[in-house]
Amino acid sequence: MNAKIRIFIIALTLMMSGVVQAETLTLQNFLSSLKTHPIFVKGTIDNKIIREQQNEMQTAEDWLLKSSAFYSHDEPSFAIAGPERTDAIQLSGSIERLYWKNGSRLQAAFQTTGANIKLNPIYGIPSTYYENELTVSYILPLLKNKNGFLNRLEYELKNFEIDITETLASEEQENFLTSYAMKYLDWVYLIEQKIIIEERIQISKELLENNRKKRDANLIDNVDVIRSENAVTIAEQNLLFIESEISSLLAELSEIVGSVQLEDSTPLFDLYENHERLDYNSLNDSLLVGSRILQTIITQVEQLQYLKRGYTEDDKSSLDLITQLGLKNAADDIPNSLVLDKPNFSVGLQLSFPLGKRKSKSKSLQADLKVESLKNQLDNLKRNLSSNLAKLVTQLNLFDEILEKNKQQIVSATKKTAEEIKLYDKGRGQLTFVILSRDEEQAAKLAYAANALFYQKLFIQYYSLTDQLISM
Repeated sequence: MNAKIRIFIIALTLMMSGVVQAETLTLQNFLSSLKTHPIFVKGTIDNKIIREQQNEMQTAEDWLLKSSAFYSHDEPSFAIAGPERTDAIQLSGSIERLYWKNGSRLQAAFQTTGANIKLNPIYGIPSTYYENELTVSYILPLLKNKNGFLNRLEYELKNFEIDITETLASEEQENFLTSYAMKYLDWVYLIEQKIIIEERIQISKELLENNRKKRDANLIDNVDVIRSENAVTIAEQNLLFIESEISSLLAELSEIVGSVQLEDSTPLFDLYENHERLDYNSLNDSLLVGSRILQTIITQVEQLQYLKRGYTEDDKSSLDLITQLGLKNAADDIPNSLVLDKPNFSVGLQLSFPLGKRKSKSKSLQADLKVESLKNQLDNLKRNLSSNLAKLVTQLNLFDEILEKNKQQIVSATKKTAEEIKLYDKGRGQLTFVILSRDEEQAAKLAYAANALFYQKLFIQYYSLTDQLISM
């Protein structure tokens, strides 16, 4: 039967039976409604937290303003050639900044000092003087932390963490969608079971009515009427069980979806749809290249390799170029002391190197071992993914034959029922055989539906394995 016609008949039958009002819900729409679930919000929030942690690291490049104020009083124990007493006030302020681009540090500072000195006049030094100085210094790393690698290390490592967090969140979300896509298919299957059992009830009631007429005409025994009534009762009991299953499943799904009232909807899905055959080789090549979970491990390997570069960089000798330019002046009054006309300049190299490197070597070795472990895990995961894909593809490609046998079984059971009815109507058969034949016909239809459900669930597993479900 054409898929669209089949879906139309199911929806029409359900509406006529009063199970649904009018709304239908496709698998794609159902999955879309699940994307408002807190598990999706959690992934977004977790990612934002890490990004804000990374943004916080950029404050290392912010300008830093410093200031200080000191007062000092000094009376030496012996004042043979120096001052008997010194009172001084010193105010200083500076502004500095780190540059990640090259790891350099720039600082500008201003210092003013005022002093009152009690000194023997014979020295010719004023008792009060003021000194002001402006300096600019610049430090540039030439070996260790060249180009600011160590300054940016933690920031760059956060990029790897962001990628990993996003990937793991997507993986968790897809697993969530997979589990509820399976429940959606269970819903479709229960509706199909309901239709099959309702058909059986209708046929059983027609048979019961005919047998009552035959009994009234003394054409059959009363035991055949009792058997017909029992067949109707069993079918109605099965229907009540299926309806309870549907109600409990819808109650669960409604709570998970939240805003969608599933009780007023019916699934719009062709349970018996056939899919194209899959080619394992091309799918496996794509899977091993684009698998999300594989990419997570690859990113972890890259993160450790980048961290190891940090250990290597930190192990280098430190050679810094240090330059300083200054202007200053001192006078016995404030205005003249502010005329900064006495320059000074210095440039130099500062070298330092560790005598022992055991700590960095140990950290590098740990990073290498972790990378080796991750690569081993990556290889194992690739084999598992390929194995699972091979199993799924094989099952899916062979399942067409199984479903075709189910359809043949239904045709055979239907023909058998027709022949049993003919024999019974002619008085040459027993009602028991008619009922058993109808049971076999219903069992064949239910088996076909159950196998079709398994087939569609295999495809959901395939979509999940190949990271396609989340984009549906």
